Amino acid sequence: MQAKQIVARDGVRLSYRVSGQGPAVMLLHGFAQWSQMWIDNGVAERLSGQFTVILPDRRGHGRSGRPNRPGDYGLRMVQDIFDLMDAEGVRAAHLVGYSHGSELAWRAALERPDRVRSVFLMASGWPGPHLDTALDGYREILEWLPHASPEDRQWLTPKMDVTALGAIVSSMREILDVTSEEMTRLRLRAFGLAGEDDPERPTLERLSELLPDYTFEILPGTDHLATWQHPELPGLVERFLTRER
Repeated sequence: MQAKQIVARDGVRLSYRVSGQGPAVMLLHGFAQWSQMWIDNGVAERLSGQFTVILPDRRGHGRSGRPNRPGDYGLRMVQDIFDLMDAEGVRAAHLVGYSHGSELAWRAALERPDRVRSVFLMASGWPGPHLDTALDGYREILEWLPHASPEDRQWLTPKMDVTALGAIVSSMREILDVTSEEMTRLRLRAFGLAGEDDPERPTLERLSELLPDYTFEILPGTDHLATWQHPELPGLVERFLTRER
């Protein structure tokens, strides 16, 4: 696996890793996590035999730059996806996202449908009329982070910058405030995955009413955090992407 860096058009350093060869797949980690999650859960290894796998540390996370202003996030996080694709010479990629990464994946597909081949969304989808509830959820996570146990910190981004993460939370309305009419423009192949006990499950279920080429699956007895660690996840992602090759 090769470690790389680029400088985004606004000067923020973006770190990422690349492995494998074949059609491009970008794996987008959750809020306050980093690209290591895709290595720890086996998804990156499973896909590398058939795909070029791009694992960014999104701005504010991991080894990437951590600006502290809300204006440095929002839709700039979406633009980072395309800047990384440009750096790798990729015209269009499949996007696989977990939680916050899932929200960035569908927003990227709305912004540039010509550059996104499919989206695999897990543990978060479109908040729709419950936008304020979704934003409150981010604020609750932000308040919890400084008190996370050593066990929880093992899967959180290293050297956490709570100020930078707070700036991300303050910018999230710019990402999520999308109408149902706008969501219906998402015409590419999409897959949604949620744990049975995940409070975010309705945000993925409601996409069935809006997207014509959308499949949704529930993981029994699984909550929000357990979704990315589920032993069946690598196989589920691989099967969906193999159909999209």
